[in-house]
Amino acid sequence: GLVGDEGFRGEQQRRYGGCVLQRRAGHLGRIDDAGLDQVFVFSGGHVVAFVAFALLHFLDEVWPRVRDRAPEARLNIVGRAPPETVLSRSGLHGVTVTSDVPSVIPYYLEAHVAIVPLRFVIGSNLKLPEAMAYGRPVVGYASALRRHGVGRESGVFPVADSAEFACTLVALLRDQRSACEMGAKAHSAAVAMFSKTAAYDQLAAALGEMQ
Repeated sequence: GLVGDEGFRGEQQRRYGGCVLQRRAGHLGRIDDAGLDQVFVFSGGHVVAFVAFALLHFLDEVWPRVRDRAPEARLNIVGRAPPETVLSRSGLHGVTVTSDVPSVIPYYLEAHVAIVPLRFVIGSNLKLPEAMAYGRPVVGYASALRRHGVGRESGVFPVADSAEFACTLVALLRDQRSACEMGAKAHSAAVAMFSKTAAYDQLAAALGEMQ
């Protein structure tokens, strides 16, 4: 299974990197320990063209709205081989870009909310369960998340547009208790959907239907 009690299984996926929106570090499991400062994470893997497109859209359309309402917010983008279009944003408006990290675990450990800024279904298969497995609520475009059949009951916030994306992030900045509660829901949902036991159960059910 993809998910264990401590989070996402598969060191290869952990090495690839991610994108973290942060104000100050917290730690896994206790989102509300970080005071008023909070962190958001997007584990992005290899920053291929469609991932870079999604990140640039986020930086242009969502991030300025967040910064307008939370001027101290910072955004860390971490991924394998980000293109120059993404690297060039480092050092601007609270954004830092870091490439080829050995593990994304430290970024999840300081994260409060995961973001999946992909605008299309492609590329979301591992990003969503990984973020959920680390016990973080997830915010992303409904167009990319709908295939997974998850919503707020699973600690996931599907949003319709950039304005709603920014508003949801800011709301979670300001309500750490809600972020913590939704993170617990996300982890429970990940275990129920993506753990080894869940995979066995899904396989057994599929085989049973074939008999």
